[in-house]
Amino acid sequence: MQLGHIGFALCIISITCVSTLDIEKDLAIQTNKKTTIGDFDFVFHGIEIVKVDNYIAQRGKFDVYKNDKLITQLFPEKRRYPVQQSTMTEAAIDAGFTHTGEYGNTARPVAAQYGKAR
Repeated sequence: MQLGHIGFALCIISITCVSTLDIEKDLAIQTNKKTTIGDFDFVFHGIEIVKVDNYIAQRGKFDVYKNDKLITQLFPEKRRYPVQQSTMTEAAIDAGFTHTGEYGNTARPVAAQYGKAR
């Protein structure tokens, strides 16, 4: 029973740490421009249209750098399913046990040369 209480306490402490140390920003990012969020630099390379069997997607591309070293690429999508007449957002998440997770998302372009990152 004591082990259960210790496990629950560790769960609460972990949730508190994650929610207080989280950095989230909604930004309009220009194509091929660097934007810094915390210790990470994000470069948005634009959006391409991708046609798959059952949906059409607008796929964004982000390069994520830390200390000028490329650590990952993110490819979020805004998917349109014509048969269901629905649109879904597929976020790109790079999470790991030894590092913080990076999250990228696309939204409607603010102008032709802009996208949105989160």
